[in-house]
Amino acid sequence: MDNSAFPNDIQRFKAATFLPQPQLRARNTQDIDNIEFLQTSAVEALFYFFSNQFEKISDGHINGLHTLFVAAKSDISALIAPVTILNSIKAIQSEKLTVNKNNLAGLIAECKTEDFAIRLVQAAVANNLTLISPFSGNRATCQESYEVENEMFFLRFTDSHRCFFLIQYVSSADGLYFPEENILITLAHVKDVHIKRFLKKLISTFPSAVNYATSMNRFLGVLASHSRPGHFYYDIWPVLLEVYQQKEIIDQIPYLIMRKDHDFYDIGQLFEGYKTLITEKNELDKILLNDDKWVIHLGTNRQLHLHRFYYEVSDKYWVNKAISSPTGIALAKVKQVEGCYPLVWIGVEGQKRSWLEQVEGYAYMLNQLAKKYPNLGVVIDGWTLPYTPSEASIKEAGKDLLVEGKILKRLNPAIKHVSVIGENSNTKIFVGNKIDFFICNFATGSIHVSKMLGKPGFCHLSGDLSSMSLQFGIQIHPNNRVYLLPKKYVADKHKIQTTYFKKLKTALLNVKNKFSKNQNTLKIAPGSLSYSIDKKVFYHFIEQRLDKVLDKNEPTKTNIFIEPAFGVHFSLRQHLKMAAQGNFIQIFQHQNFPKKIEDIAGFSNSYLARNIIYGVFGFGIHHKLNTEASYMIWLGDPLQRLRLHIGLFTKQAANNNQPPDLNHILTVGYKGLDNYYTRLVSGMEDVPFGQCSEDMLDTAVDNLTRHFIFIGIDEQQAQSFDRLCTLKDWDRSLFPDELPNRLQAAIDEFSDNEQRLVDALIQYDLRLYDAALAMVNKVKP
Repeated sequence: MDNSAFPNDIQRFKAATFLPQPQLRARNTQDIDNIEFLQTSAVEALFYFFSNQFEKISDGHINGLHTLFVAAKSDISALIAPVTILNSIKAIQSEKLTVNKNNLAGLIAECKTEDFAIRLVQAAVANNLTLISPFSGNRATCQESYEVENEMFFLRFTDSHRCFFLIQYVSSADGLYFPEENILITLAHVKDVHIKRFLKKLISTFPSAVNYATSMNRFLGVLASHSRPGHFYYDIWPVLLEVYQQKEIIDQIPYLIMRKDHDFYDIGQLFEGYKTLITEKNELDKILLNDDKWVIHLGTNRQLHLHRFYYEVSDKYWVNKAISSPTGIALAKVKQVEGCYPLVWIGVEGQKRSWLEQVEGYAYMLNQLAKKYPNLGVVIDGWTLPYTPSEASIKEAGKDLLVEGKILKRLNPAIKHVSVIGENSNTKIFVGNKIDFFICNFATGSIHVSKMLGKPGFCHLSGDLSSMSLQFGIQIHPNNRVYLLPKKYVADKHKIQTTYFKKLKTALLNVKNKFSKNQNTLKIAPGSLSYSIDKKVFYHFIEQRLDKVLDKNEPTKTNIFIEPAFGVHFSLRQHLKMAAQGNFIQIFQHQNFPKKIEDIAGFSNSYLARNIIYGVFGFGIHHKLNTEASYMIWLGDPLQRLRLHIGLFTKQAANNNQPPDLNHILTVGYKGLDNYYTRLVSGMEDVPFGQCSEDMLDTAVDNLTRHFIFIGIDEQQAQSFDRLCTLKDWDRSLFPDELPNRLQAAIDEFSDNEQRLVDALIQYDLRLYDAALAMVNKVKP
């Protein structure tokens, strides 16, 4: 059939979604009658499905779609065109999407709200699941959820004759798919292959899907599990606890659902008294289609949580449950290493991305430690099994047991040891709570002892993966005494470049040099999987820091880092965040949370003491947190800072088509121009304009001397980073020698009258800056 015979909307659908000609693999396509007719039937069948015109779907449509799919050997790529992938910004700008752009922006914003998963559950239990419709001013409704390959859901939202799909894989909103335009809007964990899998599933079960879409489906429950333990611990568990703690919601959920081999916790133990459903592979899909039910997947997006206290609360709940009700297995394992000191936890890996010399390395380091600590005990960790493990999971645990066996052959037989390889999370948490420190990989391998239990220790990881982890804050290590072996000691081993690492390389190269020039920490080599570490170098790294790691005293003072406005390039924040392994709270008005210091006042003092609080504020801000604090600050030439600040006002004047009046700017009363450093460091920011004094300067100098543990000097950046990394025992390679060029000052020279005004506005700052230089350079002013 000629395309011109199609209605315009079907023509557009065909052009966007189907290949011009099916790429059939049948040896003799002549045996298939009228391929063009079959494709027409397939196009119409799917179009009528997506546009809710089910009455137009005939047996001929269904048979044609099925015949074409069989002829393609079930290869969806032989029929369907590649999906167009857009990020949120490009989607709103795209002319390909036939939607109301304001409504689409509202839908995307709704999906990106921090409490989206909670609000989705609230709507689901009321059987009124709706989202902003991008097609009209109405709400699009949903009562269909299509499970794809036992790991993700496509929720179909409809509004009249239009629909879109909310994709749920890790979080409750990983993407939005618009089938008529074949466009995927990525929000988090979703890729083009997921669309192919969904369309394959839809086409292969099309009659059932039509029947399902036209039924009165009812809400079955919330799915709260994931195949990958890292995603479960980070993205599923915290929001599930949040739902559980809201009784008015949890009481209305028919079932809490988990898939077998994905259940990394005992849901009955954690949430007693609620109906649970543990499903076999593909069983949930059959329940939904056959019993006219729908579910939602529960998960959060880490990028939406700007602080980590959210995770700490959920981890503590789980830890308390596991410790208060240990199993006999957990008690027996602790008994085997009772009385050992120190008790060290090591993580082994029989899978990819592992330390190649782990057998020799762990054996050497443990034997060396035993010479210093005769009562040394070892807990050997590896693969974590879910409560209903598959054969594949058990096989993976077996790989780690083989590595363990090789280590034990080299280990001093006097060293007591116990294995938790292949145990569940509750057992690992109970045993891990007894250890003194750990040596594990920086990623999922340390999740129980570091993220959940907050133990100190030492980590290793390939250079490529550690760069990605630190850059994007992927892992959580709440204890300040977790030391990641610097990249200079790690040699990545490159294998065949996989698709995964091609994408990793692209992602990291896109952010290279974004934050600083001369930065070499994000050089990406192709296909880095495993890595090599010299065992003696690693042990020396551990030995130098072991006393600090074994020190049971927790930090009591919060570190507060003051960024003076126009005083340092903003990229400093990212370098500090990486060095602090994400234990870094930025406070700025322009972000969602926290906007002001009072927003974090509810966090525990122990949590605050493990983080660097960073923002544009003055000395004394710690009183609003009711905690003790040590301060850090970055200072620069006061005249240069003033010029940059003045540039803000001259730019505003230019934007209003007005000439800059410097005399007015310098005298109108902007406190930020009047001895700004002195105001911040003295804590006397509210002193009226023009009334700064010698007493303020004396207070500022005294505060610098007694309360500031670090003073960065903008004109001595490399030396400043050297001092900072020595102070905090941070990896120096995470900082450049020089931050990117700052903005050029709008004013190079002042008139004589303006210069007199300027001199008065920086008179105390110049002296404070001289005092700061004397302190860091160890000379008398």
